[in-house]
Amino acid sequence: MPESNIFDQIAEHAGLFDRLDRCRLAITGPDRAKFLHNLMTNEIKRLPDGKGCEAFVTSAQGRTLAFVTALADADMIVLRTDAAASDALVSHLTKYGVFDDVAIEDLSASTFEYHLAGPAGAEIVRRSGGQIPDGVELAHLRTEVAGHPVRVIRESPTTSPGLTLVGGIAIAASLKASLLAAGRELGTG
Repeated sequence: MPESNIFDQIAEHAGLFDRLDRCRLAITGPDRAKFLHNLMTNEIKRLPDGKGCEAFVTSAQGRTLAFVTALADADMIVLRTDAAASDALVSHLTKYGVFDDVAIEDLSASTFEYHLAGPAGAEIVRRSGGQIPDGVELAHLRTEVAGHPVRVIRESPTTSPGLTLVGGIAIAASLKASLLAAGRELGTG
């Protein structure tokens, strides 16, 4: 398919992108918000459950180590970043995590991340049984899509309206097939 047709397809309907190579970390423990707040450039301590923000993680000298999205949940804060920043980010968080009551778990290998870009993405998720987070960028919720537990995140990294789905790697292939089938039913591909 010519490149312009791919962009037209996404702008008019939807496109599914595999983002398995991204880094996904779960930060848990009672000090998680304070801990991350001290290492990041955004207001993490006041981030309500179900909301997210973008931030830079910086070194003690102020050097940027990673650009992340932080997603607050009742029992954890999930950080996501590109794979290239993974080693520096994990090392930095582990180094400073000893001073607070936190646990850092790398979920990258045990989870998947798919992004549905385009205006039909929300309808594809709904037709697959999932709920959609409210209209605020980086709002997120836990739901079931095609009978599988996932986190659905509202975000638009391609500038088209979009939703990202994150879940356990064991269900990745089945969920992808379900999303593609729902897209075909809508006539998106």
